[in-house]
Amino acid sequence: MTRPASPRPKPYRVAAQVAAMRQRYPQFTVRASLSDPRFLTFTGEVLAHETLPVYTLRISYCYNQPPLVQVLAPALVETPPHFYADTQSLCLYHPRDFTWSREVSLAAEIVPRAVGWVYFYEKWLQSGEWFGDEAPH
Repeated sequence: MTRPASPRPKPYRVAAQVAAMRQRYPQFTVRASLSDPRFLTFTGEVLAHETLPVYTLRISYCYNQPPLVQVLAPALVETPPHFYADTQSLCLYHPRDFTWSREVSLAAEIVPRAVGWVYFYEKWLQSGEWFGDEAPH
């Protein structure tokens, strides 16, 4: 007797991503692309810790692609760690440890990782050491 395969999680529809972000992070605004409504841009402020500055993030999301998270303010140093210079976006996970898929919620996974990045970046500015998880790039 074979066991039935466990059901695969359903992909988050664009509307579900918007709803989850609005519920968990109401300070983020959302804009849809006029040319492709599956392409969204979320912009909002986060505070990683009460003693740290407020950061403004932009999350660019297209249905089947990993989101890009960029810091709009404050300006980052010229070559921050765990950062993709070509896209000016944050490195939030190593593909060996986490895989983006359209079943993943931006609100549940990506924003908390971005807030963590901000926290570790600020600590790195103070100490010169990255205290978060890391893998060679």
